[in-house]
Amino acid sequence: MSNLIHAATTVAAGVPDIAPSFNGPWMPTIQNITGLALGTFLVILIVAVGIGVLVWIFGKLSSSGRAQDVGISFVVWGIVAAALIAGAASLIGWGAGLPLF
Repeated sequence: MSNLIHAATTVAAGVPDIAPSFNGPWMPTIQNITGLALGTFLVILIVAVGIGVLVWIFGKLSSSGRAQDVGISFVVWGIVAAALIAGAASLIGWGAGLPLF
């Protein structure tokens, strides 16, 4: 019974010396895969924004309102998605309470 009480008081008091450790043998692999995925997504978004600009210009030249709407939405959503992906690491670090600098 005393072990249960000791465990309960330890959990209630919290363990102040726990800190995240990134020394696991799998961490470099995960970081490489994540970096490759983020880079790939950013390149795909740049291509999508480029296609959106071309559709937007085509819509302007052909006086097609629908093509203009589609083109500008590609551009806006592509830029928003690229900003979110580029800031994902900082947002996760901030949310986890890790120092950014």
